[in-house]
Amino acid sequence: MADEVIDTAAQTNTEAAGTEQTTEPVVEATTKPAAPVVPEKYELTMPKDSLLEPSVVEKISAYAKEKGLSNEAAQERLDNDNSAVQEYHENQNRKVEAIRNGWARDAEADPQIGGSKFKENVEMSRRLIEKANPGIKDLLDATGVGNHPEMIRLMVNLVEMFGFSEDKFIFSKSQTGTGTKSNADVFYNNTKTEE
Repeated sequence: MADEVIDTAAQTNTEAAGTEQTTEPVVEATTKPAAPVVPEKYELTMPKDSLLEPSVVEKISAYAKEKGLSNEAAQERLDNDNSAVQEYHENQNRKVEAIRNGWARDAEADPQIGGSKFKENVEMSRRLIEKANPGIKDLLDATGVGNHPEMIRLMVNLVEMFGFSEDKFIFSKSQTGTGTKSNADVFYNNTKTEE
C-alpha cells in the first residue's frame, strides 16, 4: 500500500509538470581497470631505521610476484608491515617501562625495604653489587630488574645476614666461629676465615 502511495505521488508530479516519464535502460561502462604492471624485479626500499630484517624485502617481493602486484603496491605492503612492527615495538617498550616503574614504586612502598629506609637500602644494594660483582650492574640496569623489590630485598638481606663494609663482608664469631671472611670466601663458601 505504501508503494501505491509513492507511485501515485510520482505520477501526479509527472502529470503536473506536463512531462512524460520515460524509462531508458542505463548502459554502465563495463571496462575493467588496467591490470597492474608486474615488474620482473621489484625495487623496494626498506624504510629508514626499520626494525624489519632485510629478508622481509625478498619475502614481500615473492608475495607481490605471486599476487601480481605492482612495484608501488609491494612498496606499500613493505611500508605497512614496517609501520606495524614499529608500532608493536613501541607498545612493548611502553609496557616494559610501565612494569619497571611499577617495580620501583612497589619497592619504595615496601614495608621492609621502602619508606624512610628506601634510599639507604638502594645505596647499600648498589654498593654491595659494585663490590661483589660490578659486571652484573649493566644487566640489572638494562633489564630493570635492579628496581624489582625482590632484588633490592635480596641485597638488603645479604647485607643484614653477612654484614658489609666497603672492603669485605663481616661475620660475627657466632656465624663463623672465628671472625671475618673475604668476599670470595663468602660467595664461594670457603671455610677459611681471616683472623
